[in-house]
Amino acid sequence: MGKTVSGDVTISNVTAVRNGATLEVRGTVKNNDPDTLNEPNACAVVYTSAGDVVLVFKDETFADLKQDDTNTLDITAAVPDSSSVVDHVDVYVDGLKNGVPTSPESQTGIGVTGCPATATSTNTATPVTSTPTATTTPPATNTATVTNTPTSIC
Repeated sequence: MGKTVSGDVTISNVTAVRNGATLEVRGTVKNNDPDTLNEPNACAVVYTSAGDVVLVFKDETFADLKQDDTNTLDITAAVPDSSSVVDHVDVYVDGLKNGVPTSPESQTGIGVTGCPATATSTNTATPVTSTPTATTTPPATNTATVTNTPTSIC
């Protein structure tokens, strides 16, 4: 390993949401250091419930972060569609300070959640036909009965 310098980065508001075979890790990265963090990188390590590494992926799209600047972490990767295989995530952020790599800052043990259910409606129309009667009451008009069946999508 080469020489590193300490940085002061906060990683906050991190979520890891799996939608089938896609995992999206989002959060906020803030540079608290008086020196600019150049070429920041964010890396996510995905683990199984047994602690085995499934995948490592990173976001290199951050702009340089001056003191108190923040940026949104938003990295997406293809993962197995299984809650036991995709269990939790660790996030690491590093970069360069005055041309020297910073030691990575981390937030670990972020639980992976499934895609939140969104209720939708399936409309089913049932026509009602009119029946003639011998009275002076006007015949019934055609109406429909609408049934809402909630479904879960992501």
